[in-house]
Amino acid sequence: MKTSTFNPIDSALNYRDVAKASVVLRQPRGREVKAMLVLVVVFVVVGLLGVSAWGSILKVSTRVSQTGGWSADMDLPALFPADQPPEPELDGATFVVGKQLFGATCASCHGMSGLGVANLGKNLVISRWMKAQSDLQLVEFIKRGRGVEDPLNTTKVPMPPRGGNAAFTDVHITQITAYLRGLQDPRRVPAILPTPAPLVLPAALPTGPMASLPGIDDSEYDASSIREGQKLFMASCVSCHGPDARGIAKLGKDLVKSPFFNATDDEKMLAFMKSGRPASDPANTTKVDMPPKGGNPALSEEGLGSIIAYLRYMHEQDKKHG
Repeated sequence: MKTSTFNPIDSALNYRDVAKASVVLRQPRGREVKAMLVLVVVFVVVGLLGVSAWGSILKVSTRVSQTGGWSADMDLPALFPADQPPEPELDGATFVVGKQLFGATCASCHGMSGLGVANLGKNLVISRWMKAQSDLQLVEFIKRGRGVEDPLNTTKVPMPPRGGNAAFTDVHITQITAYLRGLQDPRRVPAILPTPAPLVLPAALPTGPMASLPGIDDSEYDASSIREGQKLFMASCVSCHGPDARGIAKLGKDLVKSPFFNATDDEKMLAFMKSGRPASDPANTTKVDMPPKGGNPALSEEGLGSIIAYLRYMHEQDKKHG
């Protein structure tokens, strides 16, 4: 029987051989070194090109964001070529009322001049999509709105039916359409416009248990102010905060349960509503602009106070029955 004996010297030599072999296996060959050097050079070059191109990329993306995606520099024809005659002149009275309705409802998302509001509504003045629609098509679009699931809704902010005011009739929307046509092509606006009459904004009162304002006489706020505040809220605030003031996803917060609203006294709340809250404000967690006076410049301090009274009443009822 053959026996083996442990020789520490031989074993040490064997381990050294194995170690050398493993080092050789781990070391890259000449071709691999060259390949790695080439990759390093490529990454450095691509990185430098990216840095140098960033200014141009930022410039283009800024232009796109400011123009809604198109500009004269992008080889597109002018929206209304100078040598193309305008469509027929708009009716002055219709245009004026449309401007009032737009300012009281649509301006909160699109701005009074229709140039859009950051994180809310698009620039309507340069909208080629809007220009391509007939008046009838545009009226029907405004009536039905555009949900966030629509692929054409690139802002991912819901556009509520009828601009959020369910009381708007087809006549109201036709008047708004006339104002939009004038924004896109000012040549169609009459040189002399009639003096606008005071706007009585239609408002559809909410349905359900709160429609009749139960317990209104027990509120610490004046009943007539609450009723007036409900009408003004439904005419001006509903498009962002919903008909029940419980908020709309990605637009406006729940005002009934709002810790901020309920912890702020009436005087400070009035000042807040008059000034609004831009998306840049760190306290604006929705990152959606709240325009001054809710986007309705016609609201007086008294009207804003009535809206506050209505929301206080809603909070009272929520505490009692919530």
